This record gives sequence, C-alpha cells and structure tokens, in this order.
Amino acid sequence: MTEREEGSAAGARPTAGSPIDVLVVAGDERAADATATAIGRHDPRVTATATADPDEVFRTLDNEGVDCVVSEHDLPEGHGIGLLETVRDRHGDLPFVLFVRDGSATVASEAVSAGADEYVPKGEFSDPFETLVSRIEDAVSRARAERQLTDHLDRMTDAFCGLDDDWRLTYLNAHASELLDRDADDLLGRRIWDCFPGLDGTALESELRSAMETGESSTFEYHADLIDADLEIDLYPSPTGLSAYFRDVTERKERERELEELSERFQLALEGADVGVWDWNVRTDEVQFDDRWAAMLGYDPSEIAFDLSEWEDRVHPDDIGRVWEALEAHLAGETAHFQCDYRMRTKRGDWRWIRDRGRVVERDGDEPVRAVGIHIDVTDEKARERALERYRRLLDELPESVCEYDAEGRFSLATDRVASVYGASPDDLTGRESLLVERIRETADGDPFDDLVAGDRERLSGTVELDLPDRPETIVDYDLQR
Repeated sequence: MTEREEGSAAGARPTAGSPIDVLVVAGDERAADATATAIGRHDPRVTATATADPDEVFRTLDNEGVDCVVSEHDLPEGHGIGLLETVRDRHGDLPFVLFVRDGSATVASEAVSAGADEYVPKGEFSDPFETLVSRIEDAVSRARAERQLTDHLDRMTDAFCGLDDDWRLTYLNAHASELLDRDADDLLGRRIWDCFPGLDGTALESELRSAMETGESSTFEYHADLIDADLEIDLYPSPTGLSAYFRDVTERKERERELEELSERFQLALEGADVGVWDWNVRTDEVQFDDRWAAMLGYDPSEIAFDLSEWEDRVHPDDIGRVWEALEAHLAGETAHFQCDYRMRTKRGDWRWIRDRGRVVERDGDEPVRAVGIHIDVTDEKARERALERYRRLLDELPESVCEYDAEGRFSLATDRVASVYGASPDDLTGRESLLVERIRETADGDPFDDLVAGDRERLSGTVELDLPDRPETIVDYDLQR
C-alpha cells in the first residue's frame, strides 16, 4: 500500500467493538449518574463516568483522559458552553457533546460557534439516550479518524499540505514546515498567495490553479526559488480543496545533471575510438549497449536486446566465474572500479578478448543503482602477449643470459638467468636501467650504446667489471646487437 493509499485508509471508521470512555457532566450527581447509566445500557462498549464537580472534570481529563465529554447545559458553576470553551482551550479537539433539556436556537448557535461536535436536545427525540449514544459514537469515530490521518501525515516521508477551496492552508505536516522553514501556526488559515507572494506568475501557481479548476490530479517538478530546492509535487484535487504532496529532489536532480555532463564528456572522449559503451541499470538488469559494442562482436545493434543476459550469455564459460567475482567486489564497494579481461563469443562463433572497464556512478545508500563502462577489443594485444611469452620461454632455454634493451638502455625483456643475476624476476626487471649499459658508457669513449641504437654500428661487444647485487667485481663478457 502506498503512502497516499494509507492516507485514504486512515479515514476509515474505527472497528466495531472499540471501547469508548465518556465523561458525563451534569447539574447534580443524580442526573449525571442517570445519564451515565443510560449510556452504558444502550451500548455496553461505552464506559461512562459521572460527575457534577467542575474541578473533577479537569482532573479526570488531565490525569486519565477520555474519548468524549457529554455535558448538560445547566451546571452548578456556569453552563455547558463555558465548559466547552475551557475544554477547547486546554484539550483542543476532544469530542464534546452538549446534551440539553430543551432545544434552543440561541444555545444551539452558541454551541456551534464554540466548537461543539454534537448538540442533542432531549425533548426532540423519543429516545434521547439512543440518539445521544449514536452522536457520541459518530463524534469519537470522526476524531479517531482525524487523529489517525494526522498521525499518518506526520509520519510520512513526503511533505504535505492541505488547501481549502478559497486557497487557505488547512494543514501542514512536520516535514512541510521543516522544508518551508516556516511555523505551521503562522500559515494555517491564511491564503497561500498571502503566505508566499513570490508564487504569483510562477509555473507552480499555474499548476495549482489548473488542478483546482479541472479537478484533475497532476505530478510535476518545480524549482522553488524561495527555498532554493528542486521539488517533485503531486496534486490531488477534491470537492473541498486540494492536497499537495511534495518532496525535495535537489540531490537527485544534481546527480542527474552530473551524470548527464559525465555522459557528454564521455561520449566526446570516445568519438573516433574503437570502444563500445554499456550503461547498466543494476536494479532492473536493463543494459543499454551502443553500436560499437554490438559491432565489436559482429552484430547489428537491432540484434542485441537491452538486457544483461545479452552480455552474460556470450562470455566464455571458463571466464564468467572470475568476471562476476570482480564485478561483485566492485558493486559491494570493495574496489574503486571494475576491470577484467575475458573472452566473448562473436556472431561467427569465434572468441574475441575483451577488456571490460566500468564503475558504479549512482548508489542509493550502499545499494548500487547504475553503472557504466566500456569494452575494448584486446585480441591482438593478447596474441602479442602469447607470442612474447613463447619468445621468452625460447630464450630461457638458451645456455647464455639473454635480454633486450630499449633505446634508453632499460630492460624491455629479460630471461630468468639475467633476472636471477639482479636478484629479481623478469617482470620486476622490465623497465629498470641496465647496470651493464651504464658501465659501457662510463668506460668507453663517446657513447657506443647510442651509436648502436642509431644504427652507426651493428654490434657492441667487450668485457667489463660490474658490481652486481650480492656479486661485486663480477667480470662480464657482453655482445650487444641491434
């Protein structure tokens, strides 16, 4: 059930059998007891307490609380209208029924003005106590329903306000007061245009008036300059006015703007690049794949549905386990981004190596909501890596120590034998400067290594003394070829 549906349900009548506590106030104890007894006889679920003592009335209301006050008009001190006014001052909207001996237009008018819930003249009914009990039940039912609705509106996460058909504010819950940064007591009973003059001529005024005139509900977004916030607003007209639910979506709109800017920058960066893009709704598993993503696997975009299964079903079965392991680690926030190399089946049935990189760009608390990323075809790179690995294994089988240098004299490839001399692994050695090249440059005239790189000579050979890790003053024979 939605919050709005719950709000409607809150107006339901309390279930039959709910107990009702009534305080009966009369001019004397005997009359009070007689009325209380008659009430209980007509409806056993109503418990009536009788009193003729004005002080006892408020001790009971203050200490025990009741659901309704039933009062005669003629009291030992004053009259029922005066008691009603005091009850309203001290206990707000507590149901109050005025039970009078004879009907009087004057008393009836005063009762309505003072806020009585019901007015029951005994002489106008064949069984006045049956009528009295029925009016008590109606008043208590309405009060309970209003309290339930008020409690609901105060508990709901949306801000809420009610307007009557003359645009007066009739209700604001705590969230509305907080969002507007205004005290509800300063706004209630006043026309909304007087409370917020800045609404004149705005889109919000247009929406409010349209809803009131047409009687049709509407949902829209509005930037409120008054509080500098983006609001999402639902309007629900009724014959008596208008209900407005609104929530602050400033952070969400800011994220949307940031995502839009990020997407634009991302698309500009990808212009002309052989890169496929995916955009994944993690909650629904809807994934949007761009044209390059589909073409990378030999498909026309129309052949790829926007669903996660279109990707998952094409990943090599030997790779899918580690891919999901890396992906779930990122979704859980354990890694800054997701990256994995794996094979995917093309439309022709062969396998291409894909480098998949992405990250979560939107979360709801800790829950990932949206992730975006790219596919890069690295099949040729993987082929070169395999060829290089075969070449390295071949070199490792040679009896001599063999390595390759780049133009700056850094290791670009080294066999296990060379790496062991340096106390490192072949991968650790890659990119490091060669002690041998440094020594050649120190001991020769000019720079014979640069001459070799430039093609001014075909080879460079000789013998030098090197201080290697753990092996100082080692004599090394070398033969470098371009």
